[in-house]
Order: sequence, then C-alpha cells, then structure tokens
Amino acid sequence: MVLWVFGYGSLIWNPGFDFDDKILGFIKGYNRTFNLACIDHRGTPEHPARTCTLETDDEAICWGIAYCVKGGPEKELKAM
Repeated sequence: MVLWVFGYGSLIWNPGFDFDDKILGFIKGYNRTFNLACIDHRGTPEHPARTCTLETDDEAICWGIAYCVKGGPEKELKAM
C-alpha cells in the first residue's frame, strides 16, 4: 500500500517522518492562511504563535510537497 501526504508550510522543510519519494505539487481550491493559534510547537499559552492552515477558495492553489510513504501500516501511521 502507498500513502501520499501533502505538505505545506513547515512540512515542506521538516516533514517529521520517513518517506520514500517526494514531488513538488499543488492542490486546487485551497489557500494557505496563518489563522490558527498554536501553543504546541511554537507558542505558549500566554503568547500563542500563528500557524498555517488551509481554507477553501475556489480560485486558489496551494503549492507544497507530496511525500510518498511505502512500507506498510506502521510506517504510514508515523506519517499521519
């Protein structure tokens, strides 16, 4: 089985999982926006950091990297 994971934002330079291949690509109908307050990785409860999310937008495209993960359920779960 093969799993493809689309990465945008920080997943482009630091996916955080093992992958077998990667290709440049885009998805239609979505726009990147920094509208999520994050305290997990970059911010604190007192000062949440803005992180990137996707919003639907019929006219937009979002560029990123598609990562191919092969090797069965264990490897695929680590990529999710």
